[in-house]
Amino acid sequence: NNRIKRVLIKAEQKSSQNFAHPESVISDPSMTQDDLRQLAIEYDEHVKLCVTHYGNWSIAIKSEDPMHMPDYQGQFLNVLSGLRVTTNQPPQFKQRLYIFGGSTVFCGEVSDSLTLSSQLQVLINKANYSATVINFGRHGSTFRNRLLFCERCNLGEGDIVLFWFGVNELGWKLMEGKTQVSFFVSILQKISETLKFFSKYLALLDLVSKIFQFLIFHPFCRSYAYFETRQSLKNLKKLSELRGFKYKVILQPNLLTKKIRTPREDLMLQFFLSRAKGRITQKLLNFSYPRFRMLLSQFDGVDASLSLTQTDREVFVDWVHLNSEGNQLIARV
Repeated sequence: NNRIKRVLIKAEQKSSQNFAHPESVISDPSMTQDDLRQLAIEYDEHVKLCVTHYGNWSIAIKSEDPMHMPDYQGQFLNVLSGLRVTTNQPPQFKQRLYIFGGSTVFCGEVSDSLTLSSQLQVLINKANYSATVINFGRHGSTFRNRLLFCERCNLGEGDIVLFWFGVNELGWKLMEGKTQVSFFVSILQKISETLKFFSKYLALLDLVSKIFQFLIFHPFCRSYAYFETRQSLKNLKKLSELRGFKYKVILQPNLLTKKIRTPREDLMLQFFLSRAKGRITQKLLNFSYPRFRMLLSQFDGVDASLSLTQTDREVFVDWVHLNSEGNQLIARV
């Protein structure tokens, strides 16, 4: 019980991060400060519910079955049958459009009506298409996780699948031990953790730990994550041909790919890059994103990372999560 309490405290701190930054962009200008605080509370409660359900946050994001994500009912944030609620879904429809992704598809920073899936549903309704949008966003999931979700869904002729990827496929989740890996990778993770632990007591081991991290462990993780993503793309193509559904893979934007940043977005980026994780992520992104873009042409992809490059609007809540206007711009893509 004490271990679970510690995990809950860490999860609460992590989930509150987007709302606690003094530099953070307001996720929805139409909401009052009280409403935003209420949304932050609901997001925290949802994360706590996930942690309590699994007993460990890492297990929660590793889970291969999104239907096991516990339901939650709030004023602004709702999860029904294990999925984030998408508003304005038609009662009758001819097609289903699934969006598979991580927390940037779940969109815990905005209310139900302003998620990427809900804003896409509005555009589909206005165009008089008979389709319903289903939000399969799951905190921390990688392409491999999403492919497993996809295999378990009853997909078939006429269905459309959008695979959102990029940030969670950089390799940093491998470094943190937050994704399922092969035995060899788990051994490298154990070595890394052991060196980090004992480096606190011996200066020489601290140097050895840093050399191991930057010359062996980090390069291996980024390459492993890239090849795993490429293989998952191949498997998605085969699954599509087998079941008859159509798919698009979408490379997601982030604050590092946005060329024109507002003063507050610059502050957020400086805040992110001031931490070790931010600097490591930047190196991983510089390695992986050019390679991901090369994969897009092979697997019917769309580079959404370039769609926000020239906008001068504030669209990021932190370095990767979008506000309501950012979700709207991406939905139009």
